[in-house]
Amino acid sequence: MKCLTPIFSACFFFLASASTFAQTASDYYTPLSVSAHVILHTTTIAGWSPRTTIFSIESSDMISGRQYFVEKGTEIMDITNEVGIFRVMWLRKDSVGNVLLGAINTSNGSTKIDSATVIGGVPWFPNGFLTKGYSLVFPQGKESMQDSVVSVSATVSVSSGTF
Repeated sequence: MKCLTPIFSACFFFLASASTFAQTASDYYTPLSVSAHVILHTTTIAGWSPRTTIFSIESSDMISGRQYFVEKGTEIMDITNEVGIFRVMWLRKDSVGNVLLGAINTSNGSTKIDSATVIGGVPWFPNGFLTKGYSLVFPQGKESMQDSVVSVSATVSVSSGTF
């Protein structure tokens, strides 16, 4: 299933509520197939200006004999319309639904594997991420970022619906 922009909210709701899906990380991640994408809108909050963030699956490559999908992260600043590619990652899911990272490029936005840092299949969005208290610290260029799960039952309201 490809969740495209106009129907993303409906696709996300389906994934979150369908009892036929196992709760794996790949069920909640941008579908790993070429042309799939998700568009996120951030309003003004402390330290962040309004922006549109797009994660799109551009192509696929082979790394160590396995197919990885190239996910490009692009931000568009709402005030200035400045566009920037902030991250390119090579992702695949394993047999139990973990999303694995095969390579990453945070320096120049290239989607070519020869300009990326090959990591080789480490968990990027593991199934454990779906549990309260999970935390992941990941180096991103010269900085590091941290994702933490503080709730697994929160309700989120946005202009396109409640999830």
